[in-house]
Amino acid sequence: MASSKKKVVSAICIALVIAFLATLLVSAIGSASAVSQSQIDALKNQQSSIAAQKNAIKEQMSGLESDMGTYLEKKKALDEQNELARQEIELIDEQISIYETLIKDKEEELIEAKKVEEKQKKELRVRMRVMEENGSLSYLAILFKATNFTDFLSKLADINSMMESDKSLEEEYIAARKHVADVKAEY
Repeated sequence: MASSKKKVVSAICIALVIAFLATLLVSAIGSASAVSQSQIDALKNQQSSIAAQKNAIKEQMSGLESDMGTYLEKKKALDEQNELARQEIELIDEQISIYETLIKDKEEELIEAKKVEEKQKKELRVRMRVMEENGSLSYLAILFKATNFTDFLSKLADINSMMESDKSLEEEYIAARKHVADVKAEY
């Protein structure tokens, strides 16, 4: 009775190992695609499965010890436990690789966002310097140089266009700063 129970437990463990290896093979094929949180979650689920299998083998080993099982059965259980530990290490290595890729991508995104922010900052500074040098009276001076009403409306439209451009420049700079802050928060 005890021998058949041991054989059933061994068969279940072998089936679990085969199922895990199939899952590992499928996940290895999928690792060529884009990195995602679902891949990381799947690896963690596989890791949990391995831990459960390890616990089952530990129970099997303690059962073998209490039943004074043969040394070959104990060795087989230890070999299975070692294989599961090796698979767990492979999963952890794959998780580390995925995290390293994510970190590298975020670093590149942060560098690019900082470049855009710096460019917007320089453009805004140049425009602010020009505005400071010319002053707000230059808008009025432009309007007063109008020779007739049509010229006045044309100059007024030009001033509105410059003001919209200034506002747009400032909004782009603020958006660039916000993007850098968002990337840092994700990092």
